Amino acid sequence: MNIGFVGLGNRGNAIAVNLLRAGHRLVINDLAREMQSNLEIQGAKWCADLSRLAQGCDAVFTSLPGPAEVEQVMLGDSGAFAGMASGTCYIDLSANAGAVVAALAAAGAERGVRVVHAAMIGGVANARDGSLKLEVRGAAEDLDACRPLLEQIAGEIVHLGPLPAGA
Repeated sequence: MNIGFVGLGNRGNAIAVNLLRAGHRLVINDLAREMQSNLEIQGAKWCADLSRLAQGCDAVFTSLPGPAEVEQVMLGDSGAFAGMASGTCYIDLSANAGAVVAALAAAGAERGVRVVHAAMIGGVANARDGSLKLEVRGAAEDLDACRPLLEQIAGEIVHLGPLPAGA
């Protein structure tokens, strides 16, 4: 699969490594350009333009520090949603706020993008060995579509129900 990945901090980088090892093609971005060198060595491609990063991807992941960063990366004219096609999976692994997740769900619905929020439980070691626990919110059919990717990064996936409504 072609995967866009934004947010290459400690856990994000480890997750991206696991996706590369599973044979996926990654297009990556992070505010700290130096966070990606190990991924490029393994075949990932850097893209500074978030909208372009998402074009042609089957899935886009974000692993960012908080709601403000997720809004900046995903929403707006040059955000990743602008480049995502209908049917793409968007998986937010970030610590996020309900209102932002609701805005992401609305933006995804407008574009036909499957949106799931997967809260990560576990540290860097769990991200490295693929044993994170993910508490996922999203429509059951969207989780089903994203599940094969989630299973490559997590040891346990718990569905907590739909995304919050109303932005």
